Amino acid sequence: MSGQQFPNQIKAGTTFKFSLNLTAYPASDWTIHAYLRGADAIDMQAEPQGNMHIFNISALVTKEYKAGHYGYSLRAIHTETGEVDELEAGAVEWMKLTAGDLTDLSNQSLTGLIASYQNEH
Repeated sequence: MSGQQFPNQIKAGTTFKFSLNLTAYPASDWTIHAYLRGADAIDMQAEPQGNMHIFNISALVTKEYKAGHYGYSLRAIHTETGEVDELEAGAVEWMKLTAGDLTDLSNQSLTGLIASYQNEH
C-alpha cells in the first residue's frame, strides 16, 4: 500500500466508516483488522462486501472509547493459513465528542423535524 490509508482522526460518538479495496488481499480470502493502542485498547474488524473490506463501527460503540492519541496497526489475516501481513502502521487521534457537536446534531435533528412537518402540512 502506498501512502496512508487509515484516517488520522476519528470522532467519538460518530459512526466510523472506512473502506479498503485491496486487490492483493481479496475479502474472500483475507480479513482486515485495525489494532489501536493508546488511552484504550481498540480492536476493529472489517466486514467483507464483495471485494471490499468495510469498517462500519456504530456511534454507540465509538462514544465509549477514550479520547487521545493512539498508535495503530492495520493488518491482513489470511482466513485459511493464518498468515498475517501488516499493511500500515501509524498514529490516529480519537477525538472527543464536544458539546458543540451535540448542539450541531440537535440543530440538524430539529431542522429535519421542522422540514418533515412542513412537507406533511
